[in-house]
Amino acid sequence: MDTTQVLCQFATLADISEENAQRYAPLARLCIARLLARLKDGVDIDTNMEALCTAAAGMLLYQYTMTCGANAGDFRLGDLSISAQNTNCDDAKALCDELLASIAPLLKHDNAFLMQVN
Repeated sequence: MDTTQVLCQFATLADISEENAQRYAPLARLCIARLLARLKDGVDIDTNMEALCTAAAGMLLYQYTMTCGANAGDFRLGDLSISAQNTNCDDAKALCDELLASIAPLLKHDNAFLMQVN
């Protein structure tokens, strides 16, 4: 996958400049590697490049939001957590989950099972 394309989409999602987004290139490469590791065997990356890059950008946005939140006066004491960024983290997580769900047919389904309860 193209790190530049992931960073460009991330910049749009995070509402930051593409120049500023370049600072997150190592994290973008990590998100790409995590996503590629989850792909089913035989998935054509070139055919699915746009969807995969968008999902990786969503993963990066979530990581970025958690990182920014940790530096924005967050407070944790035992089980109590106070954060000015909680809503943003929740929104970023929801977006990340939605983008990953959109490429679910391309992903391995490790650690999942279905069970009928009577």
